[in-house]
Amino acid sequence: MYKISSQVIDFVLFYKHLEIIEKNKQNKFPLIKLKPIGKSSCGFPIEHFKVGDGPLHIVYMGGTHGNEIISVDFILQLMNNLALGNGVFKNFNPDLFTVDFIPCQNPEGYFTTTYALKSVMKDMNQKEILHFCKQYYLNYRNRNVKINNLNQIICTCCQKYDFSTQEKNIITSFWKNFYNKKFSSKELIQFLTETLFVEENQIKNDIKYLWEENIQETYIDNTKIVYLEPFNNINLDCIPLIDNNHIELRNALEKLYQNNKFPFCTLANFIANASGVNLNDNNEFYFQELNKRIEKEKIVYSSPIYPLPKSCISPFGTTSIDFTKFIHAPENVAILKFFKDMENSCYAFFNCHGTGGQLYVEPFYDINDKSNFRDFSFYINNRIATEYLKEIEKTYIEKTGIKSSYEKMGYPNKITGMADLLRSKYIGHFLLELSKAGGNPLGPYIMPNYHLTMEANFRACQKIMDTILELEHLYDKTYQVKYNNNGKVNYYAQTRTRK
Repeated sequence: MYKISSQVIDFVLFYKHLEIIEKNKQNKFPLIKLKPIGKSSCGFPIEHFKVGDGPLHIVYMGGTHGNEIISVDFILQLMNNLALGNGVFKNFNPDLFTVDFIPCQNPEGYFTTTYALKSVMKDMNQKEILHFCKQYYLNYRNRNVKINNLNQIICTCCQKYDFSTQEKNIITSFWKNFYNKKFSSKELIQFLTETLFVEENQIKNDIKYLWEENIQETYIDNTKIVYLEPFNNINLDCIPLIDNNHIELRNALEKLYQNNKFPFCTLANFIANASGVNLNDNNEFYFQELNKRIEKEKIVYSSPIYPLPKSCISPFGTTSIDFTKFIHAPENVAILKFFKDMENSCYAFFNCHGTGGQLYVEPFYDINDKSNFRDFSFYINNRIATEYLKEIEKTYIEKTGIKSSYEKMGYPNKITGMADLLRSKYIGHFLLELSKAGGNPLGPYIMPNYHLTMEANFRACQKIMDTILELEHLYDKTYQVKYNNNGKVNYYAQTRTRK
């Protein structure tokens, strides 16, 4: 029904795949190459394609984070299957819909990650690659389980000794304290004794029991990350000097990694652009919040699962290239301009990321707005998300017999990333974590997860087109809430201009 092939796609394969899809004579619906929406900091074009020529635009974008390679892969597979009219796309209406594709917003991070991966996997056959991906996933999951179990031990102790309101800060402090160190239950006891202001003998038995029950190892070695060890021997030679953009990329990476500032294994898990900016964190809210934390903590780390500082330019990425003033990365300047130029023609946007199996739904909501006037964005967003998730679940039930939908997520009262910023401006904008398997970049490539991820989201894409047709008349409407003499609510709809 669908043409799906699993492959790690580097620069050469990326453009080869695009050309094959565009020039395929079997295409039922032409794939049209458009002008790039902008350029990355090293000059790589941010490519733009479309299928269809209708007034209702749906946009799919991948590759915001370089290590979330499944997102770029998914966009290419979706482009191919829609153009061919495969499966649910056989009745696609190009006179009603235009599906815009931005395959990779962050080509620098994506090409860095895939070049590094391919340098290690180049001599493997397909069977060996699948085994390699599975082992990577298992090692990642094992580390994640240990981290979550240890966090739970800390939470249990915080609750017992009346520090539950400070759990998050205490966990952050613990991992910062043991960054790049080896520790056992003894060090944990000492840390919690000093942090929770309790006697060591009082907490010792609790920790001993919880450690044996949940960690089941003598110590946790935080000096090495097992899932990244296969990439310990790579270096910047994995980046070929194909053209001027690649030369700029190599130069930027040399500057980033100079004086052995970061381990070279992170080239295979490169989240930021080459300037060291995390594109999703590249917004004014995060910029201000991070600067507050830097002032207080000096060094701020990303997370225990991927322990790199985000308070400096790094492979994980920070909020801005300049810490004295906020600057949008060129890749985000491009996407903001793209939506501004689209005006009111975008009816849904899916910013595709890697792992988690989640769909972030809620638009930003101003809780101080006491106006009786409301638009239909909450209803539209939740309706589209509900239908999308139902289709994912339906696919999983048919293929596996297991009811396994994605999780609906929302942050209605704060802007936590660029995706939230876009949702605050436009109706129908979503951040989609594609794979239910964890462990970027290779975790999503375990079987059968890979094929399920692709097919489930193909079907959900078509379902969204049907849903948009049902909701189209609401996009340009507001409603006013009024109470009649009996205290009942009446809603009066009127036409408005969308933001």
